[in-house]
Amino acid sequence: MSAWLVALRIARREARRTKGRSLLVIALIGLPVLGLSMGAAAYQTSQLTPGEHANRLMGTGDAVMIWPYDGRIQQDPTDTNFFFTNHTDAARKKSTTTAEVVAALPTGSRTIPDIRGIYSFRTATGTGLLDTRELDYGDPLAGGILTPLKGRAPRGADEVSLSSAAAKRIGAELGGTLHAADGSRSWTIVGLVEDPSAIYKQVVVFQPGALNGDASPSLGPGSRWIVDTPGAMTWPAVRKLNLVG
Repeated sequence: MSAWLVALRIARREARRTKGRSLLVIALIGLPVLGLSMGAAAYQTSQLTPGEHANRLMGTGDAVMIWPYDGRIQQDPTDTNFFFTNHTDAARKKSTTTAEVVAALPTGSRTIPDIRGIYSFRTATGTGLLDTRELDYGDPLAGGILTPLKGRAPRGADEVSLSSAAAKRIGAELGGTLHAADGSRSWTIVGLVEDPSAIYKQVVVFQPGALNGDASPSLGPGSRWIVDTPGAMTWPAVRKLNLVG
């Protein structure tokens, strides 16, 4: 113990004698440690929990469903990716109706479509392509997928909501008008939203079917449905659906 006390007295005396050098040594040691700590904290806070990821993917639903193939697919219960069981089952499905999806689910299930695409609009500097999303985010089943900022969800085919990035590019505000690039159509902007998974994304949100004028459209392979089932969506039920793609 006496040796430690002597060493500490010497160190304190040297630190007082050369304060500038001592502060430099502390900074050289402390700054990298501080940087690594801040980086680790930022990384941890950016990682979604399984519950948060599920909420952004399927709102309050029991499942999110796509139907891209007419054959069997295989899926892991811890991942959303899938693959064909063999090449003969890899027939691409051209389109699917909501009625077909409901028919494949347990009796009493309810679904809402979530359709993504691209459309050409007039912007503040001319015309341009923006992402579109046909989703009734005002439905409780879609709660958590998009974050409402101002206004409300579209209720008709002549209304839209915009992300903040899209509103800036278009040069329009809540209550303004959005025009198709060719001038053939226009929509009233009734809401501003944010996609928590892509806050800088330029997206225009419509009611499902608003772009093609069909309230019950046949949807392409990239479309998805948010599913609410009367009971729990079990893994055996998922595997049964995977048998038909």
